[in-house]
Amino acid sequence: MNIFRFITFMENFGMHNRIYLFQSTRFQTDEQLREFLKDYYNIGNNKIEVFCSTEGMEFAHGTIATGWQTAYFVRKFDNTISKFYFIQDYEPYFYPMGSEYLLAENTYRFGLRGITAGNWLKKKLNEEYGMRTESFLFSYDHKLYQPKVKKDHVNRLFFYARPVTPRRSFELGLLALYELNKRIKEMEVIFAGWDVSNYDIPFKHLNAG
Repeated sequence: MNIFRFITFMENFGMHNRIYLFQSTRFQTDEQLREFLKDYYNIGNNKIEVFCSTEGMEFAHGTIATGWQTAYFVRKFDNTISKFYFIQDYEPYFYPMGSEYLLAENTYRFGLRGITAGNWLKKKLNEEYGMRTESFLFSYDHKLYQPKVKKDHVNRLFFYARPVTPRRSFELGLLALYELNKRIKEMEVIFAGWDVSNYDIPFKHLNAG
């Protein structure tokens, strides 16, 4: 969402944009990709060019990598003036220590100019890897999301649960919640992020999926 929001802003400021997918197997034609972006990301501007592969990439004043795999491609792509790296997560943490961790971490040493989500990444990548970084801050649509009046007195705790993602430490989270539940009576845990119906959770909870 952030990537396409930035593309829209740049287009509104008069910059022409081309979107290229790197090693994608999902789309067979550029038109399929355009329809997908139109349906799910509100990219209806026909001036924005979209391509389902990086073959035949043309000259650009600026080229932006948006994930660690694409950073390797952008590092080698020389038909451009400036190279950027749109970084929304510290991607090595997506993996246990190993090849993928080190390959992701290595991209921060490529000399690409970082555009980071939040100041923590901006500072970390600048201080630890010497990247030139600028950041954008987090926000929300205040017309859509507004606080509501609480209708009961139940204590609720929200837990972002993704047992399929090791870095989310789901098992440690369950142990902590179990201890917390013994100390705080009448507490309800709301699980969201993944379906946890196959897990034996011995305290009151809502599986929001």
